[in-house]
Amino acid sequence: TGFRNSYDVIFPSNGQMYATDNGLGVTGTFPPAPAPPCTGLASTNPWNAGGHNPGEQPDLLFRVEAGKYYGHPNPYRNECVFKDGHYQGVSALPNWAPPFFSLGSKKSSNGIIEYKADSFKGALKGRLIIANYSQGDDLVSVKLSPDGTAVEGSEHVAGGFSDPLPVVEGPDGTIYV
Repeated sequence: TGFRNSYDVIFPSNGQMYATDNGLGVTGTFPPAPAPPCTGLASTNPWNAGGHNPGEQPDLLFRVEAGKYYGHPNPYRNECVFKDGHYQGVSALPNWAPPFFSLGSKKSSNGIIEYKADSFKGALKGRLIIANYSQGDDLVSVKLSPDGTAVEGSEHVAGGFSDPLPVVEGPDGTIYV
């Protein structure tokens, strides 16, 4: 639980599960109280001025694990703490999982695949390929550690798209956006 706007998930060959999650690029709020019941009207004033608006938040990549909370509150599940709790002056929920990797601000990181072909001289094989719908209108690759528990790097792959959402790999290694 705790995803804001996770467009896609993937189960790559390393046996892990990963999800992209869109950050906040506009005015938004977290619950008015960090403990249940946490429903009600929240102030759109900045959090550091007594309000409940955390400001711009980056898009994130998560390694998804059972039973974890990924930081976006859902008052109807009694999940009231935003991310690690520092915006509300409280501790993180006990099952909070920090982001695995920041994909950048206002990207709208959406479609995700594991590239499996030997095309491009094998340079992308085993990497996650992520489509950025908004700023960038591009594809980025994310290189994972051999055990899939860390990110070793990322790089721009291709650009010039018009609001790409899904990304798929064809049988011959062609990337379709």
